[in-house]
Amino acid sequence: MPAHDRSPLLGNHDDDDVPSCPAGLKRGILIFIFALLLGFMCFKSTQNLDGSLYDPKERERIRKEWAIEKYQVEKDLENLREQHQHEIDQFQDTLAELRREQQHEVDLFQDTLAELRLEQQHDIDAYRYALNQIRLTQEREIHEHHATMKRLDQEKEAMQRAWHSDHIKLVRLRRSIQYEEEKIEEGRRELLEERRRWEQERQKREDEERERQRRLIKWGPLVSDDEPCVRYGTARYSAPLEYAPISWDPYTACTETPLRIHQKDVLPTECLHDGGQMMGIWYIDFDESSCKPWWGETKDDGCVGRQSGIHRYEARLEGYLNDSNDFKSNWAEMCNTTPQIMFGHTFNSPSKCAYSSRRGVYGLWDVPDTRCN
Repeated sequence: MPAHDRSPLLGNHDDDDVPSCPAGLKRGILIFIFALLLGFMCFKSTQNLDGSLYDPKERERIRKEWAIEKYQVEKDLENLREQHQHEIDQFQDTLAELRREQQHEVDLFQDTLAELRLEQQHDIDAYRYALNQIRLTQEREIHEHHATMKRLDQEKEAMQRAWHSDHIKLVRLRRSIQYEEEKIEEGRRELLEERRRWEQERQKREDEERERQRRLIKWGPLVSDDEPCVRYGTARYSAPLEYAPISWDPYTACTETPLRIHQKDVLPTECLHDGGQMMGIWYIDFDESSCKPWWGETKDDGCVGRQSGIHRYEARLEGYLNDSNDFKSNWAEMCNTTPQIMFGHTFNSPSKCAYSSRRGVYGLWDVPDTRCN
């Protein structure tokens, strides 16, 4: 049997690999007996040291004891040989049994190996068959793929030809559409231009008509309030809207129709319904010298308080009240809007305003001053 077919579990049990156990055992037994005999003789000799070794009787006794011991040793040696031979026979029987078991295991291994080889061959045949089927399937798929690619190439060429034809048609259609769009755009521009001219003409007619109707709007007499001055340099006037065309809303006619005041055409500041009549209100802040009072002599009132840091000055508002200092409702606004120049600095309004029937309207200026700290 080849070396690679041997079972690794059973090992190699050839005759050359079996050690010669009987020969070694024999030598060991003989050495052991010799050593035992030598030791016994030394023991005996040590026990008889007190006797004379040259006594014939003693020597005869020793010789007999040695003869007896020799016989006993030879007898023991024979028994050992027989026992050794019996062990050799048993060992040979055991070795023969092991060889038969090994041969049986070898036969079983060879049978198993043969079965494995058959199974392996079967698997190889099945694998080759499957591989052949895969190759056939792959070749068929490759053939179908080539056929599909050829068909797709043909379809692609046909689509490209159709696309080229459609592209030419599309270019022509786009040019035609562009031409039509240009014509439409030109017509639209002409239409817009005509509409713009028409709108201009219509607007011109409406403006002319509106201006004609505006000239028909009339304001009543301009009157000033009982207390015309509402703040420094500004007076309040009012006038009723006497006539407006039917097509005009009174409020619109009021807000868009100026009135000549102080040689200027001025639109109303606000328009109000006063009962059933539309009234225009004007706040005129030019050429109103009667609404420009002035501050009289400035009086120094000294520091407001200890460590206040404030120095107070006061002056009477001149040119606003009459000699009797009659009360007017707009005195506070007139006081707060009348400027004052002190120490080279213009103050737009006083810090405080006050009124009394005896003194009239006067203002107070609180000026920071470090001398009052």
